[in-house]
Amino acid sequence: MERLEHIRRHLSFNQTRINFNDIFGHLTLAPLDPILGTTIKWRADKSELKMNLGVGAYRSDEEKPVVFEIVKHVEKELLEELNTNKVNKEYFFSLIKGT
Repeated sequence: MERLEHIRRHLSFNQTRINFNDIFGHLTLAPLDPILGTTIKWRADKSELKMNLGVGAYRSDEEKPVVFEIVKHVEKELLEELNTNKVNKEYFFSLIKGT
């Protein structure tokens, strides 16, 4: 609803009169996104003890980035495809004089 209010204010500034309740009143808000919703909930929490664990980097005890096994697996597949010519990275372009 914040976004709708922002749009309403913007349109009012331009001398446009629209009743957003008439246009959007029948709509219900979608549920919070499972990932981004955690950040919204985190911001709303008034506790001084809260910690935001929703966004960050995974590191080992030695402070080195953790590479997930699935990432290693997909990287290996991509390299195999490139090395066996199953895919290529050919780029087509043409040169035009004077450009």
